[in-house]
Amino acid sequence: MSFLTFSTVLSLSAVGILANEDAVEPQGHLRSLSSTSKVLNKAPLNLLRNVYDVPVQPSDRGLMWMIPRTGGTYLKELMHTCLYTNNFDNGMTGQRSRVEYEDIQRGSPNSHANIGHGTPPSEAGLQAARDSINNGDESYAHVFNSFFLYEAASIFDSDNHGGRVFALFRHPIERQVSLYHRVKDARWQGTHHPEIAQMSLMEYVTSPLVNSNWMVRYLTNKRSGMITKWDLADAKQVIMEKVLVLLSDRMDDSIDRLAKYMDWNKREDYDECIKSFDDAGTKSMQDYPDVIEGSDEW
Repeated sequence: MSFLTFSTVLSLSAVGILANEDAVEPQGHLRSLSSTSKVLNKAPLNLLRNVYDVPVQPSDRGLMWMIPRTGGTYLKELMHTCLYTNNFDNGMTGQRSRVEYEDIQRGSPNSHANIGHGTPPSEAGLQAARDSINNGDESYAHVFNSFFLYEAASIFDSDNHGGRVFALFRHPIERQVSLYHRVKDARWQGTHHPEIAQMSLMEYVTSPLVNSNWMVRYLTNKRSGMITKWDLADAKQVIMEKVLVLLSDRMDDSIDRLAKYMDWNKREDYDECIKSFDDAGTKSMQDYPDVIEGSDEW
């Protein structure tokens, strides 16, 4: 199965965990539906470029939609360390510019209200990102990062600086298990949740604290209330039309795909760069047992 076909199937099956309601329609069927999508044609998603509109323009900027526990932090640091853009560093050194990223500043914390992904961007943070885009420096802030797709999309403008969204996807059960262990064990970070720390995995996934259809909610901006089949359909269309799909368990292929799409280049010593990058401990290691498919927890 090709990377495009495989990634499309995975992304469509991963957007939600609606029991018995997540059948994947053929890609062509969703492609035909997308032209009538109200979600895609309304602000702020209309400020994001269609993923099929290539080549990427030099004035476009990347938006990495940070899906919790997929390897996004690893990818953004790797982009900066081992990839170059086709711009030159202010024309002075003759060296190609590194891929620079900017985390959109968040608002004030809200006591575990958003388990695993922090708080929405502040208006000041969004405005700072808009100013960065419009300051005329084509070599800075090539990529912006945020968990909050809708808020982040508002920093772009459709005429001059369109947003190019990409995201790492991971099997939804693996992602949920990883999130559980993160908020349970990471006492040194703000993601730690003392109530979850006292729960078993089974208790967590059956509790009100578990992320409920996180991807569907954040793809449709429906943060609360009941999720419907129509919401699921809208979420699938957003991925199909607006998101370049990358896969956590195929990181090398994903980096190649992203670089080609964004017209970036690998460093000449890319293999050595990756090895040094991994040796430095940037890539987090799983320190908990896998959940066996077919088990009660699965």
